[in-house]
Amino acid sequence: MREVWCEVLRLPDVGDHEDFFDLGGHSTTMSQISPRLLDRLGVGVPLDAYFDAPTLEELATVVAGLQSVQE
Repeated sequence: MREVWCEVLRLPDVGDHEDFFDLGGHSTTMSQISPRLLDRLGVGVPLDAYFDAPTLEELATVVAGLQSVQE
């Protein structure tokens, strides 16, 4: 996920606790990140998850939960 965030937000690195929106994220970047996460992680992340879990650490928990549901 970190790699995808860095690509889309055009940042060299993103810390686990940095807020997506503070890094310049918005609805357009969310719509670019979600399909990449689906391709790379096999999980569709709903856009509202970024509001509920705006850090990599929090979103990783959401993604892990979504992956476990798919198994």
